[in-house]
Amino acid sequence: MIALVSAIAVYCMLPSDEKTIHKNLKTLAEYGSSRVEEPMLETIKLAGLSAKLCSTPFRVRFEAMRIERVLGEKELKNHIIMVKKKTEGTTFRFADIQIRFPGENTAEVKATLQLDGNLRGDSFTDAYETVFTLEKSSGEWLFSSLQVVEFIKR
Repeated sequence: MIALVSAIAVYCMLPSDEKTIHKNLKTLAEYGSSRVEEPMLETIKLAGLSAKLCSTPFRVRFEAMRIERVLGEKELKNHIIMVKKKTEGTTFRFADIQIRFPGENTAEVKATLQLDGNLRGDSFTDAYETVFTLEKSSGEWLFSSLQVVEFIKR
């Protein structure tokens, strides 16, 4: 009986795939957010940590701007640095998260990306409908693609 209760307790405490993916999204948003005048070394460090949450190659598709690219590790880090510098003082967060598992080691995440910040003295809130694909490799869930489907509001 004690063994059964222990086994159930251990199973309940293990992170589920869904919890792990939620955690990865939260971490990605934290790494993507930036402070005003964030030191370049911190930006580079956070870009590297962000890239470690992604597989390479990493596919990006932004439908409204007709952008579709496949990025290697270095190119991905450079793009993250560029975005962080262009969005200094911006907080990223994900809302309305929906996760489905179309395959054993594949997840699709639909989420609203919300950006809150200041641009030239004016505060703004933008929202984008996004779809991420994640692949499970060596027990880790890594982002393998990002599709920005629609700009929702400014």
